Amino acid sequence: MRHPFSYTAKFFFAALIVILTIAGSALAEQYAVIYRFKGTPDGGSPTGDLLSDSANNLYGTTSGGGTADLGTVYQLTPQSAGGVWTETVLYSFQTGTDGRSPVAGLVRDAAGNLYGTTFQGGTFGSGTVFELSPPATPGNPWTESILHNFAGDTDGANPECKLLLGKGGVLFGTTFSNTGTVFKLIPPAVPGAAWTNHTLYTFTGGSDGSSPWPGVISDEEGNLYGVTESGGLNGNGTAFELSPPAADGRKWTETTLHSFGPTEGMNPVGELMLDQSGNVYGMTSIGPATDGFGCGVVFQLVPPASQGESWTENLLYTFTVGRGGCDEYSGVVFDSQGNLLGANSGDGGLNGNGAIFELSPPAITGQAWAETTLHDFLGGNDGLYSYSTLITTGKGGFYYGATIEGGGDRDTGYGTVFEVKP
Repeated sequence: MRHPFSYTAKFFFAALIVILTIAGSALAEQYAVIYRFKGTPDGGSPTGDLLSDSANNLYGTTSGGGTADLGTVYQLTPQSAGGVWTETVLYSFQTGTDGRSPVAGLVRDAAGNLYGTTFQGGTFGSGTVFELSPPATPGNPWTESILHNFAGDTDGANPECKLLLGKGGVLFGTTFSNTGTVFKLIPPAVPGAAWTNHTLYTFTGGSDGSSPWPGVISDEEGNLYGVTESGGLNGNGTAFELSPPAADGRKWTETTLHSFGPTEGMNPVGELMLDQSGNVYGMTSIGPATDGFGCGVVFQLVPPASQGESWTENLLYTFTVGRGGCDEYSGVVFDSQGNLLGANSGDGGLNGNGAIFELSPPAITGQAWAETTLHDFLGGNDGLYSYSTLITTGKGGFYYGATIEGGGDRDTGYGTVFEVKP
């Protein structure tokens, strides 16, 4: 009697294994670490978003490391052969008075100047807004200038935000401590003179929210949108809008768009994103508390059809441990196909080290979005825990982000910069 597992079956399964192996290798090749930090002198623990220029160079900050272990601003330059990238430290924070611990990403103006914030340091120790200017001769040192030293009183303290570059070189941002503020920095009319800081809004810690962690985004009318980590009607954070006054010198108007609660996601700390219809997208760091503590959610806020009505929140996806990740501290971005891409920092994915995910919209509006895990962090050479919102340079379909740890041994790695292709 012929064995049930025939030669034909053996050939089929052998061929299937080869196909799956090839497919698995192809999928694995969609994720790659392009740089591993060493701590000194190149920096360590990159937490903020990356920034790209027209030459596909990447720019970012590390919250630690550098020559004085106070953080750095760095550039990664792509190389044509072998996918190797070269890191250049543009500035290493030295004394603390020049700022320390930059935890957010950078923005860049048309002249190539970089702008960012430091969480601590400066004249009063409460953080700074800084500018890095490129040298006239390539290869020479960049020049750092402090545009504002936060005093920790009416102007706020401890900015953790990526700045928003507005018209005329105006910078918008938020401070985290002491309930938090939204500020505006106006460049001087005479180059080299002092910048002017205006506090646009100070949160009360009540129904309007408290502690805006990320920065703000803007629509075409100049309205600003952001989130607070806590406060609101339920104490679990808010999404807010700040509207500019009709005349200069008057107060901006704050509107709470949504107060997060235990059934819909809590404590948003990542950046928001606007689509062309005015819908707002973001993530919460904690999810519906069905079991006392849940993973985060991806949400959509839809503006009202008529003035005076409330915004509507839609939960697009709720994360669970082991699936897609937990602890969402960044934002989401759309790809060219209408999928949402993002990363999370930890306690999720198959290995508990975070993951990179893709959410695909449903065929029928109102149904659940489908989640695909693009990469589960292993916690070693590939990095672990990502706090950065993904960006794309438009080259090769790759998206780029950073992990705050890993890149070597789990306990000694200083973080990575990676690329992933959906």
